[in-house]
Amino acid sequence: MAAFQQLRAARGRGELDAAAAKVLAPERFAGVSDPQEVERIARGVQRNPGTAKENALRRVVDLAPRATNAKIQKLRALLKGRDLKQQPVVVFAHNLDAVREITEARAEERIERK
Repeated sequence: MAAFQQLRAARGRGELDAAAAKVLAPERFAGVSDPQEVERIARGVQRNPGTAKENALRRVVDLAPRATNAKIQKLRALLKGRDLKQQPVVVFAHNLDAVREITEARAEERIERK
């Protein structure tokens, strides 16, 4: 949240806060070392700080480790004791990393039951 506030404040002053932009959207800066390219990307992130903040929050919530991920724990509780062959369930995820986490959690669940 601090990076979001810093980014908004810098935008209000007409300045660029590339460090705050990197905190909110690290994936956009991966592998980029050219200072002009970093500035261009940071300006793009700074144009829409709310979107960058929401994406950062989603990453934190969706990609937390399985043991502490509230969504995965809730999914485990909902599916506990259900026969998925009789009652199939559809689970929606926002990205492929979340799908992997859910799949691995389900595999762990099957191992624990045996």
